[in-house]
Amino acid sequence: MKMDARKHDIIVTQYMDNPLTEFAQFKAELSAKGPSYAGKIAAQVNMTTLIGGFARFRGTEAQQRACARFRHLHEQSQVGGARAVDPSREPVDGGYLNPEGNIISGEQARRDYLRLTTHLGRINTSKLEFVVIGEWGPTPFAKHWYRLSKPNDKAVSRAMVEVRRIADMAAEFLQLQTKGASAA
Repeated sequence: MKMDARKHDIIVTQYMDNPLTEFAQFKAELSAKGPSYAGKIAAQVNMTTLIGGFARFRGTEAQQRACARFRHLHEQSQVGGARAVDPSREPVDGGYLNPEGNIISGEQARRDYLRLTTHLGRINTSKLEFVVIGEWGPTPFAKHWYRLSKPNDKAVSRAMVEVRRIADMAAEFLQLQTKGASAA
């Protein structure tokens, strides 16, 4: 997933795999564009849908991937899932609706989410949920967590550093970066 935009934009251009690319077209693009763009298509992506409010925190790629994984685990671990089901649609294979299907489907995600939240701790998990799931930026974070009516630049900077530190902890736990790699 290559980003072709300024580092901290909310709407970015990402090159995704193009499912409509045929092999001959892939080979032609490979020789013309090179291996990074062959078989890819440019897509405009709103980073807020992937990483919530962390899009405003100027995080590293590993931190952004950790926040995306955190959001994914949070959504998948819900009992019943976050997706709507149409009960009027008849099953195609003649099967029946398993009443335990909603519980079973997110079992692994719940285990992974529990391990991650145990590693982060209760307070850090709440802070990361506030940003990633609640989609709040640095100023509302400082306002809420530091109990300030009008946070100044120093408080907002402190909030950004704190949330990036929590995202680093999540990235290390999810093995998206090695310990201390964000300091370099």
